[in-house]
Amino acid sequence: MTIQPRFGKLPPLASGLLATVLQGRVTLTPGSYQSVLADYQLELARFDMAEHFFALRGLFEWRIAAIASIVLSPGDVVIEGGAQLGTETFNYAALVGPSGRVVSFEADSRLAQRLVGELANAGLTQCTVLAKALGETVGYAYFDTVAETAGNSGVGALAPDDAESVEGRVKVEVGTIDTVAEEFGAPKLVVMDIQGGELAALRGGSQVLTQARPYVVLEVESGSLDLLGGSAQDVLDLLHGHDYSCWRFTRFGLSRVEAATTDELCDWFAVPNETAHIVPVVKKAFVRGALLPPTSRLSPLRVLRRA
Repeated sequence: MTIQPRFGKLPPLASGLLATVLQGRVTLTPGSYQSVLADYQLELARFDMAEHFFALRGLFEWRIAAIASIVLSPGDVVIEGGAQLGTETFNYAALVGPSGRVVSFEADSRLAQRLVGELANAGLTQCTVLAKALGETVGYAYFDTVAETAGNSGVGALAPDDAESVEGRVKVEVGTIDTVAEEFGAPKLVVMDIQGGELAALRGGSQVLTQARPYVVLEVESGSLDLLGGSAQDVLDLLHGHDYSCWRFTRFGLSRVEAATTDELCDWFAVPNETAHIVPVVKKAFVRGALLPPTSRLSPLRVLRRA
């Protein structure tokens, strides 16, 4: 039986507030929960942070869903770093359709295997899951996994050193944006939430940033970047060097990043300067997306329904 999200018919600002207030206070039944954005379900059982939000809201990252719905068309390619449960993966798959391609990196092998199964059950052959980390060069690295009891399976991260004996640390393959683009095609959108690995991943996508000019959405978190030897300003300088402008997500829109702070903790939208006209469109979509139910035909969050 498919379970409808409890607050799925509410605007994202309201459903997000309720889900946050009720985190840890509401009992959720394991089962198949329906998305409010596209025609798919997720099988949820443990209800860590992402599962909890999806079960109550029927979506997770609504601002990213809004951007994806604006910039993606059938046949496009998406590169996703840190797929976790696949809450966004299915949305991208619906937008690019059978003729497109979604390539999702997930370094936690347990999560990657789970996502492979979910996508296979949904018949989404346009999706490829790589049980790898996204980084600067092809090779291997150590990855710090998160215990089942951590409450947030999405905070696994590349290790800041090469020590092999740390509990919960595993050796993983590393791929790059450039090599994926060579195999699957130039991306229209790159999305990354990889706990401080974003700077290295951008360095590994220099050719794509120069030639394909995709839109980029990435989490910028100063603490995680610092652990891996980078900084938010390094991310900004790299993107500026490729002729991109950067915009922080806000509650109702976007604000330009002129200089990074030392305590960044938000998502950024990086836009090639030659396509800067998309920014006002996204700002308006954020307002409508925040205040309208995602099931409304006027909401920018709605994605294409699979046939």
